[in-house]
Order: sequence, then C-alpha cells, then structure tokens
Amino acid sequence: MTTWQALEVDGPVGTTPVAARLAEDPSNEVVLVRTPDGTVHATAAGCPHLGQPLIHGHLDGDIIECGHHAYRYRLADGSCDGPGGPLAGRLVVHEVREHPDGFDVRLAEQPEV
Repeated sequence: MTTWQALEVDGPVGTTPVAARLAEDPSNEVVLVRTPDGTVHATAAGCPHLGQPLIHGHLDGDIIECGHHAYRYRLADGSCDGPGGPLAGRLVVHEVREHPDGFDVRLAEQPEV
C-alpha cells in the first residue's frame, strides 16, 4: 500500500484547480481542488484525453472540466462525464487529507495503457 506523502502547494486550495508537488519528489505533480461542499480532491495533473494541464480547467460542482477540449471528469471516481465518454479515459484520482500544516496525498495506481 502506498504511504501518505507531503505536498507542496502552489497557492490556496479553492474552487480553482491548483498545482501541488510531492515534497520528496517535486517532479511528481498533482492537482488539488476544493468542491463547493468543502471536500478537497487530488487528481493527476494532466487530462486523460490529451494530457493537457488540468490547472487550466474549471470546477463545475463535483466535476473538473479540462480547459482544452472541455472533457469533464467526476472527482469522486475519475469517470468521464462528457463529451467523450469512456473513450476519453479515466482521470486518476488520489486520496488526499488536509491538516493544519497543509496536505498529504496517497497516490493511486496508474492505470495500464
């Protein structure tokens, strides 16, 4: 089982996606976003469709929409909500926890391509 790892976050975590990196491996980037209900989610940094950066996307309730081709992914499970459906792939979502000093992440397994 993957262990919890500290994150270095590029800014406040709100409803605008923000980049974060593993403190121990700054080359490993994730995206953090807070849904309107206050839940923080961590995802892969790139859209499964073409790998475009999700920090340029926007939040629609509990869905993150890529700013490049408007592919939409459910933050709860990474499933594609449109426009491409299952063919667009599944967004990798990670476990994240918030504490007074910041955020930790437990990385999910990367799907086989």
